[in-house]
Amino acid sequence: MIRAAALACLLPGLAAAQEYDTMDRAQCEALLKRADMVQMGAVIEAAVLAPEDGWCRYAGLRLKGPNGYMDYGLDRARLRIGGAERLEHGLPPLAVELEIEGAHFAYTGGLDAGMRWLMTEQMKADGGIGLVLRAHWDREAKALVLEEASADFPWDNGVRLSARVEGIDLTDRVSTERSAPFAGVTALELELVTHGLFESVFMLPIGPLLLEGAEEPEARVAELKQAARAVVAGLPEVLLDEASREAALALLEDLPHPVGRLLVQVAAEPGLGMAQAGPLALGAAATPEGLAAVLAGVSVAVDYAGDRAP
Repeated sequence: MIRAAALACLLPGLAAAQEYDTMDRAQCEALLKRADMVQMGAVIEAAVLAPEDGWCRYAGLRLKGPNGYMDYGLDRARLRIGGAERLEHGLPPLAVELEIEGAHFAYTGGLDAGMRWLMTEQMKADGGIGLVLRAHWDREAKALVLEEASADFPWDNGVRLSARVEGIDLTDRVSTERSAPFAGVTALELELVTHGLFESVFMLPIGPLLLEGAEEPEARVAELKQAARAVVAGLPEVLLDEASREAALALLEDLPHPVGRLLVQVAAEPGLGMAQAGPLALGAAATPEGLAAVLAGVSVAVDYAGDRAP
């Protein structure tokens, strides 16, 4: 399983103690009813629902999926939030911590009962998927800190994301709307451990976009990789240093079957957000000068430790 690294140096204030509400049964029940508000799907059943040490603890959760063929099953979950009263006013909480064990798909239609059961049990292999979300808003710094959003997949596969967004004021709805256009990501870290994860999770969503209309997919992939190499080779040293450039090229060489650990760290001063990328998002030509303006103050570090057997 993927490890969760400490990011105190990357995300200032990460280790600061956060204030969480002491959740009671009524709040735990209310949070279940709000699951569909965050696009998780309405809760169909929960075998266990109980507050424990200030957390909401759930077991045997089942959430309705986006179609009639598949729901989401969660063996165990626990959740706590800070600023629960804000939800009643349509505002996000000030802090949230969610830990899920045994996430899996539960097939409900389109197949006979035996096949549905077999495919559901197959998704529980190696304990299913573990999910973690930890985030808080730093009121004094006006910063949204994503401490960790991670997914641990079976057989040494996983993905983890951490980030810090400066200049966002979540005090109320008006403050949020006014500050959002000027907020920007100042730090981001993405870690991917793949031993089949790239092919099983990311390849099919990305591949059709890149291979649309290709009569010879392998030739198209070779062309895309060559174009990507040229882009990486042409990036300025201030954006991507030599060691990171070599790591990125090594990753490209292994695609579409990367194996090992990829770590990408992005630092941006004063920040990367709508104010910087706005012209491009509104349709401005992606000229070298325009891209340079967007990426001013941005640096990227890449480390790829491929562990493919020789």
